[in-house]
Amino acid sequence: MILLPLDPPTARLSGPPPAPAEAQAWQDCVVTRHPGAAEWVQRRLGRAVQVVDHLHPHEIRPGTHYHGVFPLNLAADICRAGAQCWAISVQLPPALRGHELSAEQLEALDARLVRYQVDEVAGADPDFNPNPSPVQPD
Repeated sequence: MILLPLDPPTARLSGPPPAPAEAQAWQDCVVTRHPGAAEWVQRRLGRAVQVVDHLHPHEIRPGTHYHGVFPLNLAADICRAGAQCWAISVQLPPALRGHELSAEQLEALDARLVRYQVDEVAGADPDFNPNPSPVQPD
């Protein structure tokens, strides 16, 4: 687990996971491996945030606001657990794809935090084909 204090915004503390009582004290958690994204969210919120580089579904805490870029299945897990899913939404030009972005670059690109409510509506079916080919008669 990594904690990001307000001052200085790029300081990162690492160590063992917090005790359950300490973990409950955090309302905002940023899930990212990117320091610029963590700093940008913290600036946007104007308060200290917890930063983790990975989130397992069993670690999701009800009432917590999770900020980041999430696969749909994890976003659904967050919402199902009674937490909030806030996506970092940015129109990234092709030239910047794959590059580490700073908080300043995210700001210049008009990044936004957008809350999503995601629900799974169908279970996984390995035989499901959303575009079946028409059956040809013999």
